[in-house]
Amino acid sequence: MAINITSAKFGEDTSGTNNANYTPSTNPQIGVRYGNNYRGITVNRAMDNTAYTVERYGRKKSFQLTYTFLPESDRDKLEALVVYTVGQKKSFFFSPSGAFNDDIQVRFTQNTFEFNEVAPNVYSITLNLEEV
Repeated sequence: MAINITSAKFGEDTSGTNNANYTPSTNPQIGVRYGNNYRGITVNRAMDNTAYTVERYGRKKSFQLTYTFLPESDRDKLEALVVYTVGQKKSFFFSPSGAFNDDIQVRFTQNTFEFNEVAPNVYSITLNLEEV
């Protein structure tokens, strides 16, 4: 499953509400990582070593977006997104194409958000997202 990120955008709902407040003007670096997590499936073993599986939830998509060379205005937008979501507390919508017809409800999987200054007033950050 290849994800073609043409214009990554973040919004509060499926229509992309307030996406201008949260979406940087630059896209993440090439090499976005994406995968599938199956952590909702547990394997239990009986006394005779027979395996029984329980599925709390199925596959969840995950993304790792790395932004480099973000101007200060774009850093402020991503900080506003972190403030809006209260870190991992609230979910938001991610659109790889920017059109919100392919949006995915996601949540941050990280607890800390560090912006690194790579040049005067230019920043980088890596964001880890997982489908809700």
